[in-house]
Amino acid sequence: MIRVSRALFAAALIFTAPLAEAATMSDDAASGFTGSEFGWLLHKDLLATPIVSRGDPDALALVARAMRDDDPRAGLGLQNYLKRFPRDPAAFDLAGTHLLIKDQPREAVLSLGQALKIQPDLPWTRAKYGAALYLLEQDYAARKQLARVLETDPDNPLALRWLQKIALDDGDLNAAIRYGQRSLSAFGLPQSKVNAAHVDLALLYVRAGWWEDAFDLLSPVLSAPRLDAPDQFAAGVLGTLAQVSTEIHQPVAARKALDRIAARISSEVYANPPWAILEARTLRLEGRANEAMAILDRLSSTPQAARSLIAERSMTRIDTGETDAALQDIASTISNDPAGETAQLVALYRTVAAAAGWPEGALKQLENALPSKPAPAIALELARTEAEGGAPEGARARVSALLQSTQSVPVPLRVEALQLAAGLDYAEGNRPAAIKRIRDALELTPSNEFLWLTLAAYTHDSGGHAHATADPGHVGLREILVEASEAVPDSATIWGELGILDFTSGNTESAAEMLLKAVELAPARPEINLLAALALADSGGDLDKAKALAEFSRQVDPDNPATKDAAGWVAYRRDGASEASLALLNEAHEADPSDVTTQRHRAELLMELGQVDAAADAALASLSGELAAHDRETARKILLKLRPADRVVSPIRLLTNDGAGTEIGRAVFERGAERGVIVTLSGKGLPSGANPVHIHEIPSCSPGPDGTVGGAAGPHYGMDHSAHMMKDGTDMQAGEMDHSTHSHSGESAPRGDLPAASVGKEGVFDVRIDANWLTLDEVRGRSLMIHDGSKPGEPKIACAIIG
Repeated sequence: MIRVSRALFAAALIFTAPLAEAATMSDDAASGFTGSEFGWLLHKDLLATPIVSRGDPDALALVARAMRDDDPRAGLGLQNYLKRFPRDPAAFDLAGTHLLIKDQPREAVLSLGQALKIQPDLPWTRAKYGAALYLLEQDYAARKQLARVLETDPDNPLALRWLQKIALDDGDLNAAIRYGQRSLSAFGLPQSKVNAAHVDLALLYVRAGWWEDAFDLLSPVLSAPRLDAPDQFAAGVLGTLAQVSTEIHQPVAARKALDRIAARISSEVYANPPWAILEARTLRLEGRANEAMAILDRLSSTPQAARSLIAERSMTRIDTGETDAALQDIASTISNDPAGETAQLVALYRTVAAAAGWPEGALKQLENALPSKPAPAIALELARTEAEGGAPEGARARVSALLQSTQSVPVPLRVEALQLAAGLDYAEGNRPAAIKRIRDALELTPSNEFLWLTLAAYTHDSGGHAHATADPGHVGLREILVEASEAVPDSATIWGELGILDFTSGNTESAAEMLLKAVELAPARPEINLLAALALADSGGDLDKAKALAEFSRQVDPDNPATKDAAGWVAYRRDGASEASLALLNEAHEADPSDVTTQRHRAELLMELGQVDAAADAALASLSGELAAHDRETARKILLKLRPADRVVSPIRLLTNDGAGTEIGRAVFERGAERGVIVTLSGKGLPSGANPVHIHEIPSCSPGPDGTVGGAAGPHYGMDHSAHMMKDGTDMQAGEMDHSTHSHSGESAPRGDLPAASVGKEGVFDVRIDANWLTLDEVRGRSLMIHDGSKPGEPKIACAIIG
């Protein structure tokens, strides 16, 4: 028996199968895949290179065009053609395609099978054959045929889309998403033209809760003057985009999408409940909660309708100041839940309570609404609610009981419970226990992308240091990500994380390789395209490819300064220094002066254009933030090249909550006669006694991200697990370092640790330090910090930038 749902699915998909045996399709041909134009596979571009015909290609093309034009004589024409050329595989392929269009998969299998008997090496024909088998519920045979297609044509969109459907039937949403992402290499990316492949992938993202990915995929359509698609299809695309936009709090994009729907169809569209709900959501995000509630009140004309809208009404009531009433309504609905949706209602209650700042008694009200021994799924949601609502002990007890339960707990629920328990362990500082729980969860679901990323996050603990300064090799983290890439080879996110890790560590060739794999799997993500472009540019790879990636990122996200930076940098690396590429970098810098990567790029380009002082200033500025290792090294080289010196004088300033304050003295760094650097500190205004002195990695006196005074200076120079030195000048092993106290076994210390400055009673200081284990060049482009030795914790009190 033919599955009706599959036959309907075929109507939307089968037109991905052209006569052309080509790996890609033109934009014009792909744009016809909207699920309503059945003849699009007979597009002239797809007929340009037909299957190797054993008959008359021109005559067969006429038959195909007749089919495209829905000419009733097309069927007779094909019959006559087959009488003349009974061994032409192209004719049998066309017959099979026509039969699939007519929802006759059983007959299509016979025609397509005959084509493959005559000529087996036809991936598009075999993909259609696999699709027809699937429609006949011959899943194993279908999967086998479709997999065989990918062996010779790994980007075949028809095979990928039917494998996507099979993965969904198997309940493997992540695999379905990965097939959809891969198919974009043929279907292209949506801008003025969009097709069903884009919409289907966006809906899979929505189903998985990957709202940002769905937004990245569909949002480019808003930059086109008009969406080139049938009205109803365009409305579906824009409606999906509006929904996604509201989920990630992008009211401007949501409003644009809704306005286009109204302009394209009719403003009366908002009388339809789904569109009216989207309008209400958008109004709420625009700060017009009362108007949103008026729409929801109109839609809640019956108790059943009101219950179906409880989530929308509750979130809107937060904005109208009715939080207590919203929580009470949800609790009441939970107490009288006839639909078996209590777990979802508990999750909604948690969302509303969190948005309201967890009102007093909220947890107790929820517990009172639930049975004393809730079902496992409800118990897990309640545990999550307790964890977020400030009752971690209750959450831990509940999740432990769930994991130790003798009841049959489904594997997905057990995995979620292990995740929650791991999060509680990690929050309490018990990383080993958290890691073990995630490993236990991975035993149950080894291809779970989120679990691998969680394991990577728990495994890598930089102690608050930036990526570029803490453990440059990131050995442990990289091992985890490599293991993850082997377990989930089609995860764009994991390959992207590997690429970012290699890039920040300075391994640009490997970074480019990893990031290009990520782009192949998820070509719509602008940030991955951007990073891949930078990695190719920095490694000297395919600069034409880098240019294409940078241009795509800029098209998709034109207002993002980082895309302008990437475009300017790739242009320089590809075509040489020019005022045009500098203009792009300057635009990026003006839009985001804090972006140190842009400053690093500007430094090199300014140097090439002969603007020495500006280049040196940009190089020093770039060192004041988190740079990739290779960028940091290059910025330091530029600074030293453009401003060579045997003596550097820097003002010492007191630190404030806002950064450097009053100048109290000066620090002089001089190259030693034979080796080392002589540091002289002089001035007035420090606490009396011994005050620790350290050179820190980053030339900044600003507060850290958490507001810590002087925290932006990063760790002590030499806290990178590799640049430690004994006082006799020999290297120490990283394993001998005590990270918690910054002290070392024996007579060792980080390279940046200097002897304490002895300050007199009046706060006067005049200290000379012979740091024979350092060089002047290596301390330039860093900062010197003086700590208050009289206070517990020895907080930073004064700072000097070593320029």
